[in-house]
Amino acid sequence: MVMIRKALLAAALAALGAPAQAVIGWHEQAPPGAYGGVAILDACSGTLIAPRVILTAAHCLPDHAGPEQLRFLTIATGVDVKKSPAGGDPQARRDIATGVEDVRVNPGFHGHFGEPDLALLLLPAGSAEGLIPYALAAAPPPPGTKGLIVGYGWSDPVHHGTIGVKNVGRVTISSLKDATLGLGGPSGFCTGDSGGPILSLDGTTIIGVASYYHGHHCALSNEFAARVDNQLPWITATFRQWGLQEPRIR
Repeated sequence: MVMIRKALLAAALAALGAPAQAVIGWHEQAPPGAYGGVAILDACSGTLIAPRVILTAAHCLPDHAGPEQLRFLTIATGVDVKKSPAGGDPQARRDIATGVEDVRVNPGFHGHFGEPDLALLLLPAGSAEGLIPYALAAAPPPPGTKGLIVGYGWSDPVHHGTIGVKNVGRVTISSLKDATLGLGGPSGFCTGDSGGPILSLDGTTIIGVASYYHGHHCALSNEFAARVDNQLPWITATFRQWGLQEPRIR
């Protein structure tokens, strides 16, 4: 079985990319203030699911990652993070935190495709004040469900475009497996979107987390997101261990 981390993670972190990656195909730049809880994590994307918790993909993190290994990780939100100076227009870039207080990788993830590719990052208190966390899906979306993908990666698989611009596209759930959701167009992943959310069509609820693709780089097919609905027991248990109120579940 192909291993995500050995084959792809080192290059992903070095090149601000990851195996399942930014919004390509039909997409548009997110307007100022939209999807404020979707953040860029240096090399990947992630989503605020509580005032102090970011949900992202496990493969975005180094093996055995902890707060020490991630002490220089910059977590930011905004519509054009990489081109905007810190401390400038908060609609363009707002730095949420540098470093995290704790990291939890889903225990079922061992670096292989098709596993629960999820991780939780605990932010310092007050980091994300004013940002609205997203709810988590209580049930799997059936095939045919329409949704949104939001991420900071390349918008063009050939010419690449810019990493750090928040784009939004539309996807269709094509299949349902034990740990993953298959995705179809008209939008897809490219470098920089790993860990970003697949949202309900109303933009309120996370139904999956961008994980990986099979075949051609930045394709518009054979792309997969990690399910969140069947990992709720792990997520809520982690919240309890951190002494936090459980996330919203819809």
